[in-house]
Amino acid sequence: MPIFHYGEHTESAGTAIIEVIPAVAGMIPRLTSIRYTAVTTAQTLKVMRTVAATTAAANAAASQLVIEFTDTGAMNLPTTGADEVIAASDYVIYKTENGVYEYNSVASVSGNNVTMNTNLAKAVDVGAPIYILGELARAVHLDWAIPVGENNDDGLALQGGIPGQICPFNKRSGAGEPILIYCSNVTNAATQNALSGGYVDASDVAIT
Repeated sequence: MPIFHYGEHTESAGTAIIEVIPAVAGMIPRLTSIRYTAVTTAQTLKVMRTVAATTAAANAAASQLVIEFTDTGAMNLPTTGADEVIAASDYVIYKTENGVYEYNSVASVSGNNVTMNTNLAKAVDVGAPIYILGELARAVHLDWAIPVGENNDDGLALQGGIPGQICPFNKRSGAGEPILIYCSNVTNAATQNALSGGYVDASDVAIT
């Protein structure tokens, strides 16, 4: 079973601590251990799931802001079942030319041209997968409380995918999709001591 592990990571207070768990074909990512220290301010760790996917319609060079999406409309299904389009503040993950999965957030959308808030670190090739996670407040994302102090939460099974009981209009297995781990890191800086987990074969998991 493939595994992943992220070590110590901190940012200045007010700057989010973010990790991307990359996609593996036919496998569902599962976060099994969270080790965090919240010094004087409790934090919230958010496990952001993929709600829709598309591809890059054209090559996008490194250091530019715009990616042309193959589709930007009527493909994100929130818990109400109503269609919505990609919009400002949505988070996305895309696969870069060197195979690294990079996250970004949307600044604006014009047709299929999506402008990011941060320049692309690496080029994105035409046909590259793009995963849409929606906004931070999306109901399908999982919040994990980090109280003040050192927190060692092991034996977890926080995985990608969207079960039907969470969102019956957009049930997803999570196979071959990434997840994004987001800590708001508000007021007083926290420290991610470690995050780890692995992948389970989609055929071994029943998502209902």
